[in-house]
Parts: sequence; structure tokens; C-alpha cells
Amino acid sequence: MTTSNWEDLKRRTEEFNSKPLLVKWITEPKRMLARVNSRLSTIKLNFKRLFLGSFQRSYRGFSKYDLWNFDSYLATVIGKGLLQLAETTHGYPPEYHSFEEWQEDLREYGHRFVLYPQLGLTMFDEKYFKDALNFFSTYFFHLWD
Repeated sequence: MTTSNWEDLKRRTEEFNSKPLLVKWITEPKRMLARVNSRLSTIKLNFKRLFLGSFQRSYRGFSKYDLWNFDSYLATVIGKGLLQLAETTHGYPPEYHSFEEWQEDLREYGHRFVLYPQLGLTMFDEKYFKDALNFFSTYFFHLWD
């Protein structure tokens, strides 16, 4: 595409976007229908993923869409579980001196797990997350209500 064609396309797109919605439908109905069709297919695809993903999650505990970033999915589930456990737990491991200390650690490491998918390991301090993994593996058999 030459520079003049690119500039012309850019100018026409800006003109189209600046028009009121009713004017767009009257002057360029094919273009508007193409946009609506594109958005509907996206909504349909997202609905399919949501429905199919929910069904698969209820049947096997994960969906095929969770496997794309399985580490993020597991970190989210573990993090939210630790945060919920901090609110509902009734006991604590013998290594802890108080119930409040156990709840505080559950919250701390739960937040670390929840933050992992949002920040990713590149931005995330690796030691910060490895401490959370170490906590999880150390107290795995104490994670009950």
C-alpha cells in the first residue's frame, strides 16, 4: 500500500468515525452491517467459550480454555482459595503461635498467588512468588477448614 493510499484510508476512517451513528447507517449501511456482524460473531464466540468452559470446569475441574495459561489458572484458584480459607478457617498448624498469624499468612500468600496472573513472572519478583509456592507446599496438608 502506498503512502497516499494509506493516508487516504486513514482520512476516510477518521471521517467515518466522526459521523453520528444515524448518519453512518444511512450513508454506509453495508459497512455498518459488517461491523455489527463482526461484533456479533465475537459475542457468539465469547458466549460459546463461557458456556463450554463452565460446563467443562464443572465436569473435570478445568476447561480447555484454562490450559492456555494453566499456571495463571492454577495460581488464581489457589490464591482465591487461600483468601477464602483465611476468612473461614477454624484451626492452625502447630508451627504457628497464634490463629491470627496463620490467617495473616494465608492472606499474604493468597494475594501473591492472585497477583501472579496479573503481573506475570517477568514483572513479578521471582523470589516473591517462590516464597508463596514454598508456603503452599509446606502447609499443603494443613489447608482445611
